[in-house]
Amino acid sequence: MERTQLQGPINATLFSPAQLQSIVLSNNQLNGTLDLGTNYGSQLLLIDLQNNSIGEFAQGTRYSKELLLHGNPFCQKTQSSEYCIAPQHKTSSYATPTGNCVARSCSAQQLFSPNCNCANPITGTLHFRSFSFSDFQNGSYYILLQAAMMEAFKSDKLPVDSISLSFPLMDANDYLEVRLDVFPSGDYVFNRTGFSVITSQLNNLTFFKRPDAFGPFFFTLNTDNYFTGSNKSSNTGIIIGAAVGGSVLMLLLIMAGVYAFHQRKMADRATQQLNPFASWDQNKANGAAPQIKGVLSFSFEELRKCTNNFSEVNALGAGGYGT
Repeated sequence: MERTQLQGPINATLFSPAQLQSIVLSNNQLNGTLDLGTNYGSQLLLIDLQNNSIGEFAQGTRYSKELLLHGNPFCQKTQSSEYCIAPQHKTSSYATPTGNCVARSCSAQQLFSPNCNCANPITGTLHFRSFSFSDFQNGSYYILLQAAMMEAFKSDKLPVDSISLSFPLMDANDYLEVRLDVFPSGDYVFNRTGFSVITSQLNNLTFFKRPDAFGPFFFTLNTDNYFTGSNKSSNTGIIIGAAVGGSVLMLLLIMAGVYAFHQRKMADRATQQLNPFASWDQNKANGAAPQIKGVLSFSFEELRKCTNNFSEVNALGAGGYGT
């Protein structure tokens, strides 16, 4: 109830409810002497009374948790008090624990999942607007949240292997922010269909039954370049594969060329061996006869073609069987 123009002194019974975890009454006009009494709740972790008009504080109550009195007249008189130090931005180091596996380093763009796999998760932030707890270090809240979300993913048969919740904190709007990593199943990266369906469901308020401690929420995506980033390794693989394939193709072409050249040489050698004029040196004196090797036969069509349809001009002579 900050900035609600509350006035007057504070009654000690305000701090006594057993389930009370935090009281935020900053930026009001509360005054008088602050006395927490001796019956304050055992779960009370934070009392924020900054920027009020409290002049005195009864410090004999031995309250050992977080008490913020910065901006009160009491702190102007007692500046050395530990309760008068301006608070720092509160964060938590909580993270979903991994299974009993040996930790290993993952490649770029990949994270180690709770199920001990390296993968490219969908990463974003859950913003809860009206949560009902203030002990951000208490992991039991996030365990319940994680179980509820995983149950929803499984019931919708979405390709999710595991999820991780980490680094809860209060933002400038007093919303609870929790980092969410959703890891794919069966592969190291989501396909476009899985990515689209999962990110859509994360912005659906009816997607899963939230634990009582968490109120309405919205989801913001941190991996805008999911496919660009996750495809770097696959692009490298494609480039390497293309280079190897091109090299193999070039090698095959060279081998085919060598084989064709060898076959051509063999064919030329065979043709030369069958050529009846192979050993005829045309540079010798006129009348030297070619050395015929073997007997050749010609078809009628070949003879007609070579003699220009048996033209008399090409006649060499006549014998017992004709021209």
